[in-house]
Amino acid sequence: KTCEACGAGETWVCLGCHAILCSRYQQGHAVAHARETGHQIAVSLSDLSFWDFGQDAYLDVFAIRQLHDAYTALHEAKFGSKPALPTRSAEPSAGGVTLTLELGGAGDDSDEAKT
Repeated sequence: KTCEACGAGETWVCLGCHAILCSRYQQGHAVAHARETGHQIAVSLSDLSFWDFGQDAYLDVFAIRQLHDAYTALHEAKFGSKPALPTRSAEPSAGGVTLTLELGGAGDDSDEAKT
């Protein structure tokens, strides 16, 4: 797939609206989209890595269960098989970390997920 804005190759998919846009190393349309829309989470189509534009950091798809469905669908489409993801057999222990991800538009509480 190529960038919807310029046709560049190295692309990311916005998890808020599924726009396919180029990386900061091309024309930066994914970064501009995140800034303009508030859609902070995207996934690279080249290596299936997840990026949080708000934190300017990669997300650990294996540790964040809310990303598992998107990762599984993309992995199956790209490689033809389901990925090996960890399963959770117990609730997190006291003193664990809580992370809130906004997978939709800014201010859209229906898409908030917690781990």
